Amino acid sequence: MNAALAADQTPRPKVRAQAAELPAPTSTFVLPSPQQLGLIPPTTMSGAIAVEIDWNDVRARLHRLRAVGFHLDQVGSQWRARLLVPAGGPAPRALENNGTTDAAAVAGVLEQAELLTRR
Repeated sequence: MNAALAADQTPRPKVRAQAAELPAPTSTFVLPSPQQLGLIPPTTMSGAIAVEIDWNDVRARLHRLRAVGFHLDQVGSQWRARLLVPAGGPAPRALENNGTTDAAAVAGVLEQAELLTRR
């Protein structure tokens, strides 16, 4: 039976897979921006220069202030930093600062607390 089927079959075409040809290389070379190279600090959407927060410094300042609470939120395009510091009474005093960047909000609330403790 197999021999009869083999004799009646017409030869099948052979198909070999080939990879598509690669496109010709373009001669366009795009230079990275100064921000991508780290030459200019990145800017925020508002155009202000974005500053990195030194969290080690923030922790040291919070420790010196004896802060009992710290919170940082992004509210829309603004940042809000909240800080609870001892105020001499039974309840801590709440301080709050808003900024266009997280660094600005944190720096502002820490400055408020440091001015409060100097008094």
